Amino acid sequence: MSLAAYLADAKPLSLDAGDLTVGLPGFALHHEVLTVTDNRRLIEELLSELAKTRLTVRYTILRESPSESTEPSAPAATESSMPSVVQDIVNLFNATILDHPPRTTP
Repeated sequence: MSLAAYLADAKPLSLDAGDLTVGLPGFALHHEVLTVTDNRRLIEELLSELAKTRLTVRYTILRESPSESTEPSAPAATESSMPSVVQDIVNLFNATILDHPPRTTP
């Protein structure tokens, strides 16, 4: 189950003579966990079974530029009205704020 979480944002990049190249988000932990021998072997066995051919999986880190992002960016006015700690969390986790809680007056 945890391997699925590491693969959730992975993107298949190429398949050449049984070598599948998979792009991972720019987090070192994703690459580190997925390249552990037992994890790599499990993923290769499952993908080979699904594809009905022997596959070797290679991982590479994706370098996504802001213009390539598929997520809509929040309006600048909304971002500037957020407390700095919220802005830091949004930036750290590449998050999107879906709804703002109502403001209460003291």
